[in-house]
Amino acid sequence: MLPISRRPAWWLLAPCVVLAALYVQQYVSEDSIIANAQAAVAASALLLIFSASLVSVSAALEVGRDRASRGMMETAVRGKMAVVAARLWPSLVAGAIVQFVGILLLLGKAGSSPNSFPVLIAIGLLCALLFHAGIGIFLGTWMRPRFAVPLALAVSYLWLGFAWSFDFVPVRYLAGLALDGCCSPTETIDTAAVVALMVFSILGFIGFVVLASGVSDRKLLPRGRANWLRVAAGMLTIVLATSLGIFVARDVAVNPVVPRPISETECSTTVPEVCLFPTQLARGDTRQVYADTFAAL
Repeated sequence: MLPISRRPAWWLLAPCVVLAALYVQQYVSEDSIIANAQAAVAASALLLIFSASLVSVSAALEVGRDRASRGMMETAVRGKMAVVAARLWPSLVAGAIVQFVGILLLLGKAGSSPNSFPVLIAIGLLCALLFHAGIGIFLGTWMRPRFAVPLALAVSYLWLGFAWSFDFVPVRYLAGLALDGCCSPTETIDTAAVVALMVFSILGFIGFVVLASGVSDRKLLPRGRANWLRVAAGMLTIVLATSLGIFVARDVAVNPVVPRPISETECSTTVPEVCLFPTQLARGDTRQVYADTFAAL
């Protein structure tokens, strides 16, 4: 196992943080997230193009270098899950740091918000990193680093872009970028979109790890009945992940939102009565303006 100071994830962390920060400052409109913590955290979904790529590339490097130096004999001493965790934790931690730096910058742009921090969205985005870690560990196990690393980067980017633009809407929520469609002041996140992302990502990660265990000899095709069974089990797990994710997201609209309950509004004492949501009020109390406008009609 590589020393901590030589883990590939730490080399890639600083460039990815800088790219994420530049993206937030240049391309995320303050008007779309102001006084809305939920919209700010959802906007960080776009930063998966940096954090997920870091995770997949560093995981492929980690597995490739580790196997080249020690091989798979360590599995006889340590459990397979312990080996996977030891290889991947720097990649996942580095990816999470990139994601949370982006979230903090976006929350700073949004300013004070009446919304509580949307924990579910943040957890969903972190789960998305698991899927890309699975891509990295599978390709790093199957191929030499010179092939695995660029392919891991390409697969991560292609998956994010492909899923985001897919005509069949439920598929869009399996990658995570589509969460950026949340939320206006009158809307809240459709939890089914986040749950679909979590289910797909976790099961997909398991599927890739099982696949990797079946191609550990770096041959184009698995050798032996046991390896073929592992590959089949891994592929079936990925198919199951996709099917369950699509099923969970089947009723989610093009934007992953549902209307906020009217009971959350705060109404004025004017005639006519005007009601606005707390996020709208945080942007400025315009209830009197609306009341005067309607009274003059």
